[in-house]
Amino acid sequence: MRAGGSGGSGVGASIVAHPLWWGAAWSAVFAALAIVAVLSSLRPAEACSGGTCSTGSFVPASGDVPANLPAVLWWPRAGVTGLPDPTAVGLFRVTSGGEVAVTVTSEQQQTGAVVVRPASPLDPDTDYVVRGANTCDGSGKVDATATQASFHTGATSPFPTTPGTLTLGAATVGQLQVSTVSGGCSTFITAAQSTITLTPSADATPWQGALQYTVLVDGNEWREYDSLRGGPPVGGGTFGVVYALCAYGDDQGADPGVKPGQHSVVIRATMAGWSTSIETAPI
Repeated sequence: MRAGGSGGSGVGASIVAHPLWWGAAWSAVFAALAIVAVLSSLRPAEACSGGTCSTGSFVPASGDVPANLPAVLWWPRAGVTGLPDPTAVGLFRVTSGGEVAVTVTSEQQQTGAVVVRPASPLDPDTDYVVRGANTCDGSGKVDATATQASFHTGATSPFPTTPGTLTLGAATVGQLQVSTVSGGCSTFITAAQSTITLTPSADATPWQGALQYTVLVDGNEWREYDSLRGGPPVGGGTFGVVYALCAYGDDQGADPGVKPGQHSVVIRATMAGWSTSIETAPI
């Protein structure tokens, strides 16, 4: 993709040109037109200010996944007392006679997330519940105060070899909510912008509930568009926007996005307990 300059085609068969015009030419456009706000996928400003607790979540969080799921990823709900014990997590098979505990091992990552691995393969066509201790407003034990998620296993499925097809939407210019270093949570700028969208591949489709995606721009994590949302997005869909600053609003600390010029965009997919990462072809 190209941000700024005078447009032009991409280089190589795998590169598609997406002109993000940036420069003095926009001044005339802004003077002549009332810009319609085009919002990114960022949450409102108050979402990033949050409270004293992190929100507990799991991957998968719901839905169907293949029975050969290698692990569950647990993001603990924690408060000022710190993260819960990484072993304070349980996986349970739901049966007609009640829940049956599944033997698991847990390993905490540097991010604070915990990889929860079943000791033996999960059963196909079975409901499971995973619960993690809550040290924010809970007891810190696997009990009624724990956070939890439920998912269903289908048949086993081959692990994916590609996430799918990455596309950037047609470039537009308008208001965009971005992060700021000025002490607030977010602010608005005028930016040239394109949406980032992934169409999952056939072999990635069964794994949508378990895969986590990271957008890379020029080989670096592109966090500007979702810096208010936390961890990598799960599943396919529109992940946000890649953008270049056209004009600041009332906050000079706003993130300006990419610089004018040619850029490469890639989506990388990972999964808890899976040692492989896969990437889309760059555009």
